[in-house]
Amino acid sequence: MEFKCVHYGEKCVLSYTDEGENALTQVVTAMTEKGIEFELLPVGDWKDEMFIDVLKYASQKDGQPVYCIVCGAECCYIQTRKLPEDMDIQKLIYDVLGQKKGYKPMVMQSKFGKVLTETMNQANEIIASGNFSEAEQEVIALFREKASSTMVPEDDQWSFEDEDDPVEDETMFLYSHKIVADLLIRKGYSYEKMEQYAKIDHHDVETWENDLKRLYNGFYWMNVKKQ
Repeated sequence: MEFKCVHYGEKCVLSYTDEGENALTQVVTAMTEKGIEFELLPVGDWKDEMFIDVLKYASQKDGQPVYCIVCGAECCYIQTRKLPEDMDIQKLIYDVLGQKKGYKPMVMQSKFGKVLTETMNQANEIIASGNFSEAEQEVIALFREKASSTMVPEDDQWSFEDEDDPVEDETMFLYSHKIVADLLIRKGYSYEKMEQYAKIDHHDVETWENDLKRLYNGFYWMNVKKQ
């Protein structure tokens, strides 16, 4: 049974394959039997093992291109006339499957929002691992001093009976933006570039101005020493 929906305003049609056989094999066999010529596009390499393949063929109705996105992990394929502008095929699949479950269609992120969100998630994973080098532990100590000096008196009423230490929470919050900046630098992004992205489009990031301030502190964290 087909399920019709939209992704970023473009019409999509979701269909399922049999779970007992390779999804791509089933789609290719069906196209071949119908005499449909297709191309297997060189796109892919997703880390989440979604087993995604994209086929392109001409519509038998009007000759216009149609993209068939095959997802082996979900035993389905999605047909659409246009690939997403953000080139995120995996997100298209999640969006369509989510709508099948009753969720609202996704809204395309701004580049600033996308880069920032992905990098912050990576930073949180690093912090959660707790594997910090000796040099990074020294940096954390600097942020801890800053956190301690900026805590207001009523926030400093902490005892060992409390589960959370507000000073430590503030320390890791400050440190997280230093990690975000480090990761962005490795990806080739400077603070100025992120600022430019934010000023061009921040429709999905209400806190963009505060985020830029935190990014600035992350990129120029050495100022902590001076303070």
